[in-house]
Amino acid sequence: MSSTASPPASKFKYCVGIDFGSTFSGFAFASLAKPDEVCGFNEWDYQPVSAPYWKTPSSIRYRREADGTYTAAYWGHKSRKAETKALRTGELIEVKKFKLWFDTSIEREGLPPGMHWMQPSIDYLSFMSEQAMDVLQKRFPTATQSEILWCVTVPAIWDDKGKDSVRRAATLAGIVDENSQDHLIIILEPEAAALYTLKHTEHLLRRDRSSFMILDAGGGTVDLTSHIINMNNFNSVAEAPFDESSAPAKTAAAKDALPRGTATDSKPAVDVQQHKEKKGLSGAFGKLGLKKAKSTLASPTNKSSMMVESVEAPKAGGLAGAAPLAADAAEPSANGGSDAFVTPAIVDSEPHARLVEASRGTGGLCGSTYVDLRFLSFFGDQIGTAHIKEMHMKRPDALYSLLEAWEQLKRDYQGPPPPGAPHEVEVLSLPSGVLPFIPDSVKDAWAEDFGADGELHITQQQMYDIFSVPIEQCMKLVEDQLDRTSGKCDYLVLVGGFSASKYLCNRVSERFSKRFKSIVVPINPTSAVVQGAVLYGLDPNIIQKRRLRNSYGYISNAPISRLETYAEEDVWTNPRTGSRLVKVFKCLVAENQEVGKDEGFHADSYMLDSNQSSIEIDIVRTDQRLETGSCYSLSQVDCEVLGQIRATIPGNEPIADPHVRITFVFGQTQIKAVATVVATGQQLETALSLN
Repeated sequence: MSSTASPPASKFKYCVGIDFGSTFSGFAFASLAKPDEVCGFNEWDYQPVSAPYWKTPSSIRYRREADGTYTAAYWGHKSRKAETKALRTGELIEVKKFKLWFDTSIEREGLPPGMHWMQPSIDYLSFMSEQAMDVLQKRFPTATQSEILWCVTVPAIWDDKGKDSVRRAATLAGIVDENSQDHLIIILEPEAAALYTLKHTEHLLRRDRSSFMILDAGGGTVDLTSHIINMNNFNSVAEAPFDESSAPAKTAAAKDALPRGTATDSKPAVDVQQHKEKKGLSGAFGKLGLKKAKSTLASPTNKSSMMVESVEAPKAGGLAGAAPLAADAAEPSANGGSDAFVTPAIVDSEPHARLVEASRGTGGLCGSTYVDLRFLSFFGDQIGTAHIKEMHMKRPDALYSLLEAWEQLKRDYQGPPPPGAPHEVEVLSLPSGVLPFIPDSVKDAWAEDFGADGELHITQQQMYDIFSVPIEQCMKLVEDQLDRTSGKCDYLVLVGGFSASKYLCNRVSERFSKRFKSIVVPINPTSAVVQGAVLYGLDPNIIQKRRLRNSYGYISNAPISRLETYAEEDVWTNPRTGSRLVKVFKCLVAENQEVGKDEGFHADSYMLDSNQSSIEIDIVRTDQRLETGSCYSLSQVDCEVLGQIRATIPGNEPIADPHVRITFVFGQTQIKAVATVVATGQQLETALSLN
């Protein structure tokens, strides 16, 4: 994808956030004219009448056509209500949890034959964005695609390739095209939740130097980030003065009449009752129109490589040929970088609360889905795994009904009773569609033991076993994040669908209540990410600094005399000078380093030929913490070539000065880069492509 600075604020009139989740997804939007009014949608087609919700299932069903190809037919709630006969014969195939496939460590199962793993995400994002556009235009009839800034969320634990793949999927879904990449922002889910928390807990958190940790417990992933609130525009965590005074609260804007199916959440409210109570969602119900996805996956293009000689350390200074887009000029940072890409705030209201990441984000695959999988494993032990598989093949609607019944029990379960208390059995009434798949011998045993054959009785020990592994993984993640902040964090904030689990909340409270001032559940925690995505789009500058998950650099070349150890295959001879050089990893930024959102880091490269019209270098990363500015033999470091930067002279005209400086920005959610000719300041066409 091309890499450019963010566009002027006047380019957009609306912001749409999409929370692309592993199990449920949703969207919200706001007009720049009324930024305090963030509207969500809860009028999904085929949604259960008893449960208005800001999200719809991340599920899609494909219909097998006569020629053997597959067409996206249903999505969301409707995909779970598709014809049973068509499912049984294979005419329809359900695909779900496809978002997790952007993580290369996850096995990709359940795809229709011959389909690329990214296609379900493309089709789903196409349906979701078209629905969002339809609802937005009902609210604002004159709104056009060119006036919208889209913000799509991803887990904090995803690497650069995963985030870039989501951008590619959104592009193929028609949300943006290759010429409008600046209309799309990728945002980390816990960061979005942090912005929502900041807005809705003003009286509690909006104190200078207050710190809080986000525990975003979703369906698939659990992500954690820690932030320090900056009310006085300090440059780093260490410089921030301590001030207990709180900022004045904003005044909520008056609401206009909203279209049916939308809901707003503009109250600065918060639950801080050790999460014993939850607020309900409000909204309407109705139908949505289904439109067919219009894009298919294109094949990736091949990239060429080129040797680059570059042995100088990065130099401080601004980005030649690019002016700051905000009111303040770009100033060099203390560690030698510069503010190369200054993103304008679409909405910039007082007080200027900003966030600085206190430690690098962490996370794991231990969301509520993994509790569901353990429940199904337990149920399979009760009736036989083969019968679970048969139910999935013949009556998937019955399996969904079983999981819906389990969902309420899962939320209400509070954990093992205290010592001496009676151990009550949890009772799950089984849906009628499940009963035919239970063997008669099992029913007879249940009737004899429990007096009923249509109920599943689960002991406290069995419930604990179902929950224990994912819950304890969540506890370890919080411990690890606390260790990274040296135990200095004021508040713990729970958001995400899994935060509705009373047991998760109780375990967090039992284990960590003495290590935080308060444990906070903001109002409507399940919509925190999607609303926070909109808030980020309205003001990307609210997150000032981030911590890097990796060390980054590029493949450079150093004189052989500078290295004590190297691999012979990394040695080459410069045809221009005749000197022997070694390919090295030149470290620009280190793992866990604090970097500004728009801070630039420079790589100096040289054209090998005066007639050369382009230059290409490899971006490299490693999870090892390295020393910035140092060169490492490729045999010394376990590193990975992440992708390439290609800088091309406009019109392919040769340049007299071979010295080209490439400025990288690592402080945003995706890497950005721009190349300039050092002598003239001429900016080159710069493309960043990840492998």
